[in-house]
Amino acid sequence: FPLFIDWGAPPHPASHSPKGAQLIELVLEHPAPKEISRVVEVLELEATVREGPAPRLRARISSPLGEVELH
Repeated sequence: FPLFIDWGAPPHPASHSPKGAQLIELVLEHPAPKEISRVVEVLELEATVREGPAPRLRARISSPLGEVELH
């Protein structure tokens, strides 16, 4: 997560990255979703937490080339 990175003095990468992509949905899957939900809440992340067989991160992104799902 970029919020955990200390970018230091140079400009933040978002200031010169290509424009046009937008995060639509972030989904965190974990065998213990209640524990993960507490962490997500404390960090004030906009993410959906679901039960899953193993830890997994999925992101749906809208881009000029269409919607993409990363997992």
